[in-house]
Amino acid sequence: IMADPGKIKTPPRTIQPNGFTPIVDSQPTKVEFDYSVHKSFYSQEQFELSEINRQALERLVELADEYEFDVYIANSPIFHELKVDPDFQSYFTNVQDLLINLDVRSPYIHYVLCETPSYQKEVMTNVDHLTLEGALSFTDTLAKNIASNQDCVTSR
Repeated sequence: IMADPGKIKTPPRTIQPNGFTPIVDSQPTKVEFDYSVHKSFYSQEQFELSEINRQALERLVELADEYEFDVYIANSPIFHELKVDPDFQSYFTNVQDLLINLDVRSPYIHYVLCETPSYQKEVMTNVDHLTLEGALSFTDTLAKNIASNQDCVTSR
């Protein structure tokens, strides 16, 4: 039986003025535990958007259209084993469909980074949070994708 890595003591986190909280050390054991928890959920469930999140996304589209500002929505980085899991792929297809539909509805909503970047546990702290090293790589990938001016709808 694996101990809950969430109970492992971690040092206090410092949020920088720009909102970034760098974490240098990976937590491979916690990533594996988190993966098992996620796997047990998505292998038995289908994606369902909560009502409050649906309302928030609707409002985001309304505001972007009204004030004509661009909104970029990207998939978060994920653990490689999660990404290649067939059950997760099935679950995540519904998430992608939702985001593509948002993109189609508004010229100001851009669903980018369609190919979800995946990482090994050595640069992660759980299945969807990266260490500083991983965050630098992800940020570079995201910035290049946005700069290419190609969203998930136009790249189909």
